[in-house]
Amino acid sequence: MHAIEALPSWPSLQKVSFYSWVSSLCRDVLRRTPFSAFLRSTMTVRRSQLQGSEKALCPFPVPRDGIFSSHKKVGSRQRRKIAFDRGFHVVIMALNFWHADCNFVPSQELAKIPSPAQTRCLVNMRKLLKAYGSCEDEVSVPSSGRRSTTLTSQLADLCEFLTWQGASGDSYR
Repeated sequence: MHAIEALPSWPSLQKVSFYSWVSSLCRDVLRRTPFSAFLRSTMTVRRSQLQGSEKALCPFPVPRDGIFSSHKKVGSRQRRKIAFDRGFHVVIMALNFWHADCNFVPSQELAKIPSPAQTRCLVNMRKLLKAYGSCEDEVSVPSSGRRSTTLTSQLADLCEFLTWQGASGDSYR
């Protein structure tokens, strides 16, 4: 029988507020990756007159029109709302990209008016994100870049943690 080991620690996590995280999410995601190219293509999608399918939940249409257009001279409350809407857009587009097996979803699908089922789902996901953002806790984000050796060690820590939690039989699965 093995002695109980302590949980791996993540000493290099940065603590940021939810507002700071959601404000920088879109900018941080727009790097040179297939997802960033897909995300850029969704920023200019405008609603069409076609209704989304009643039978299919995914892909989700864009949550709001015009959130990436220029917003000059707005107050802090409006800036927070815009940042939240943009962050929510990134989350929904990430779900779409993932559902499409990491392929682009056609813009005509993203431009449709959400079906009642899609609307309920989007509203619930929005409320969930908003509930998380209204808590006083901070978001913990790894402080390493993608080419950093710290990232490799943090991934090893994560693998060890998941193995320790029983999510995997060994660190290679």
